Amino acid sequence: MLRRILILTLAMGLSGTAASADASIASDGAVTIHPGETISVAFAGDDDLSQPKLASDTNAPSTMTFTLKAEAGLGLMLDIQSHLGVTVKYDAVMTVGRHAVHTSSCPVLAGKASFENWSDPITELKLSGFRKLDGARMVCD
Repeated sequence: MLRRILILTLAMGLSGTAASADASIASDGAVTIHPGETISVAFAGDDDLSQPKLASDTNAPSTMTFTLKAEAGLGLMLDIQSHLGVTVKYDAVMTVGRHAVHTSSCPVLAGKASFENWSDPITELKLSGFRKLDGARMVCD
């Protein structure tokens, strides 16, 4: 079951302005975000990234905040802020037109910001399979 989250969220440390969010978290833990949206998710802890939940505090421990926004000359950019104590990898599927296709994603270092960008006209980005990386495979794929 897909829970729709209709909130105003303050993208603290990202844009400094309120962003309207119509993002969602599915029962399987997949996070869906659209251009112009911000969503913050909380995990049970560094060792349990299986079921992200909506977070209201974007700077709380064990949270990640995702903002998908248009950047002049760069296309769409996914801005990620991690407040986890571990490096995280996730799977990403982008919807372009009517087609959903896997796209690469890069590890997000513990407690750091990360950015990804695409020139494709993405209408939706689904992030799932959040998992801890031990540093053995630090590649974008």
